[in-house]
Amino acid sequence: MSTPATIPFDRLARTALFVQQILKDNHFSFSLLGGFQLQAMGSPRGTQDVDFVVKRPFFRGVDKIYHAFSEHPDTFKVIPVTIKDEIRIICVTEGVGVDILIQELPESLDQICIAVDEKEEVMPCFPMQSMVFKKINCLAVRIEGSDLTDLEWLHDNCQHEITWSKIAAKVKQSGDIEKAVKNFPTETHPFMAKLLEVLGIDDQVSAQK
Repeated sequence: MSTPATIPFDRLARTALFVQQILKDNHFSFSLLGGFQLQAMGSPRGTQDVDFVVKRPFFRGVDKIYHAFSEHPDTFKVIPVTIKDEIRIICVTEGVGVDILIQELPESLDQICIAVDEKEEVMPCFPMQSMVFKKINCLAVRIEGSDLTDLEWLHDNCQHEITWSKIAAKVKQSGDIEKAVKNFPTETHPFMAKLLEVLGIDDQVSAQK
């Protein structure tokens, strides 16, 4: 199976900035996350889309976010989806997909500078602690090798921003780590073994297999 082509960074960046402007204009609380955030931080992994988390508005909820983008048909096309609390849009000017997840945001957010077309803008983004937990949850619910690749990059490049003991407590409580090991066995995925070691829960997981 061939690997899907990735989209150039400048097109992803322009899309992210377009989306940010709509979200700011409508006073939504939001954050960048996912593969594009990591790419902007220096990860070599490419991606095909841009991901945002938006806090559910108190009034009109998902519909309010939906209409904020549908009011700009020259820039965005809103794609009907059946997944609860998710909106899929296409930035038609850049040919880039955007996934908007309607979820609670972390208690605090980091900031990242997005530079494109000789401009720089600051954008809220997931802190690394929250990103690691999110990625472990992804390992538990889907089988995409990019999630494990992202965790390895975070482990190698963001150690000073991550408290692994706190993450271990959360993933043990949620049960995500056991599900993640089933999806990515340590025998065939060496970094999963390393992840368990860093979390300090390899013995517990092995005992539950």
